[in-house]
Amino acid sequence: MPSPRWILLCRGRGACAAWWWPQVNRNRLTFALLETITQPTLLITGDTDLYAPPPVQQLLADRIKHAWTLRIAEVGHSAYWEQPDIFNRTVLAFIQRVDRQARSEA
Repeated sequence: MPSPRWILLCRGRGACAAWWWPQVNRNRLTFALLETITQPTLLITGDTDLYAPPPVQQLLADRIKHAWTLRIAEVGHSAYWEQPDIFNRTVLAFIQRVDRQARSEA
């Protein structure tokens, strides 16, 4: 629970409010909905991610037809911040792979 001082500082600020008061989901994410995803999908997690840990990533990947996954060692939920080189190389490689596949199918 945040301190009273933190709450006071956050009052009226969108980013803090979003952290303290949970966002309402517009769409309920279900396994059936994941199975309808047909586009190539990149899932990245850190092996110390507590928000979306590797077992959760695997549950998602198992239900997305063309999922490509990466687990980065010693990284939490913000791989783009904690290991930007690995994250950027992976994203670029994924985009290039999808682009090559699209060109070969055209």
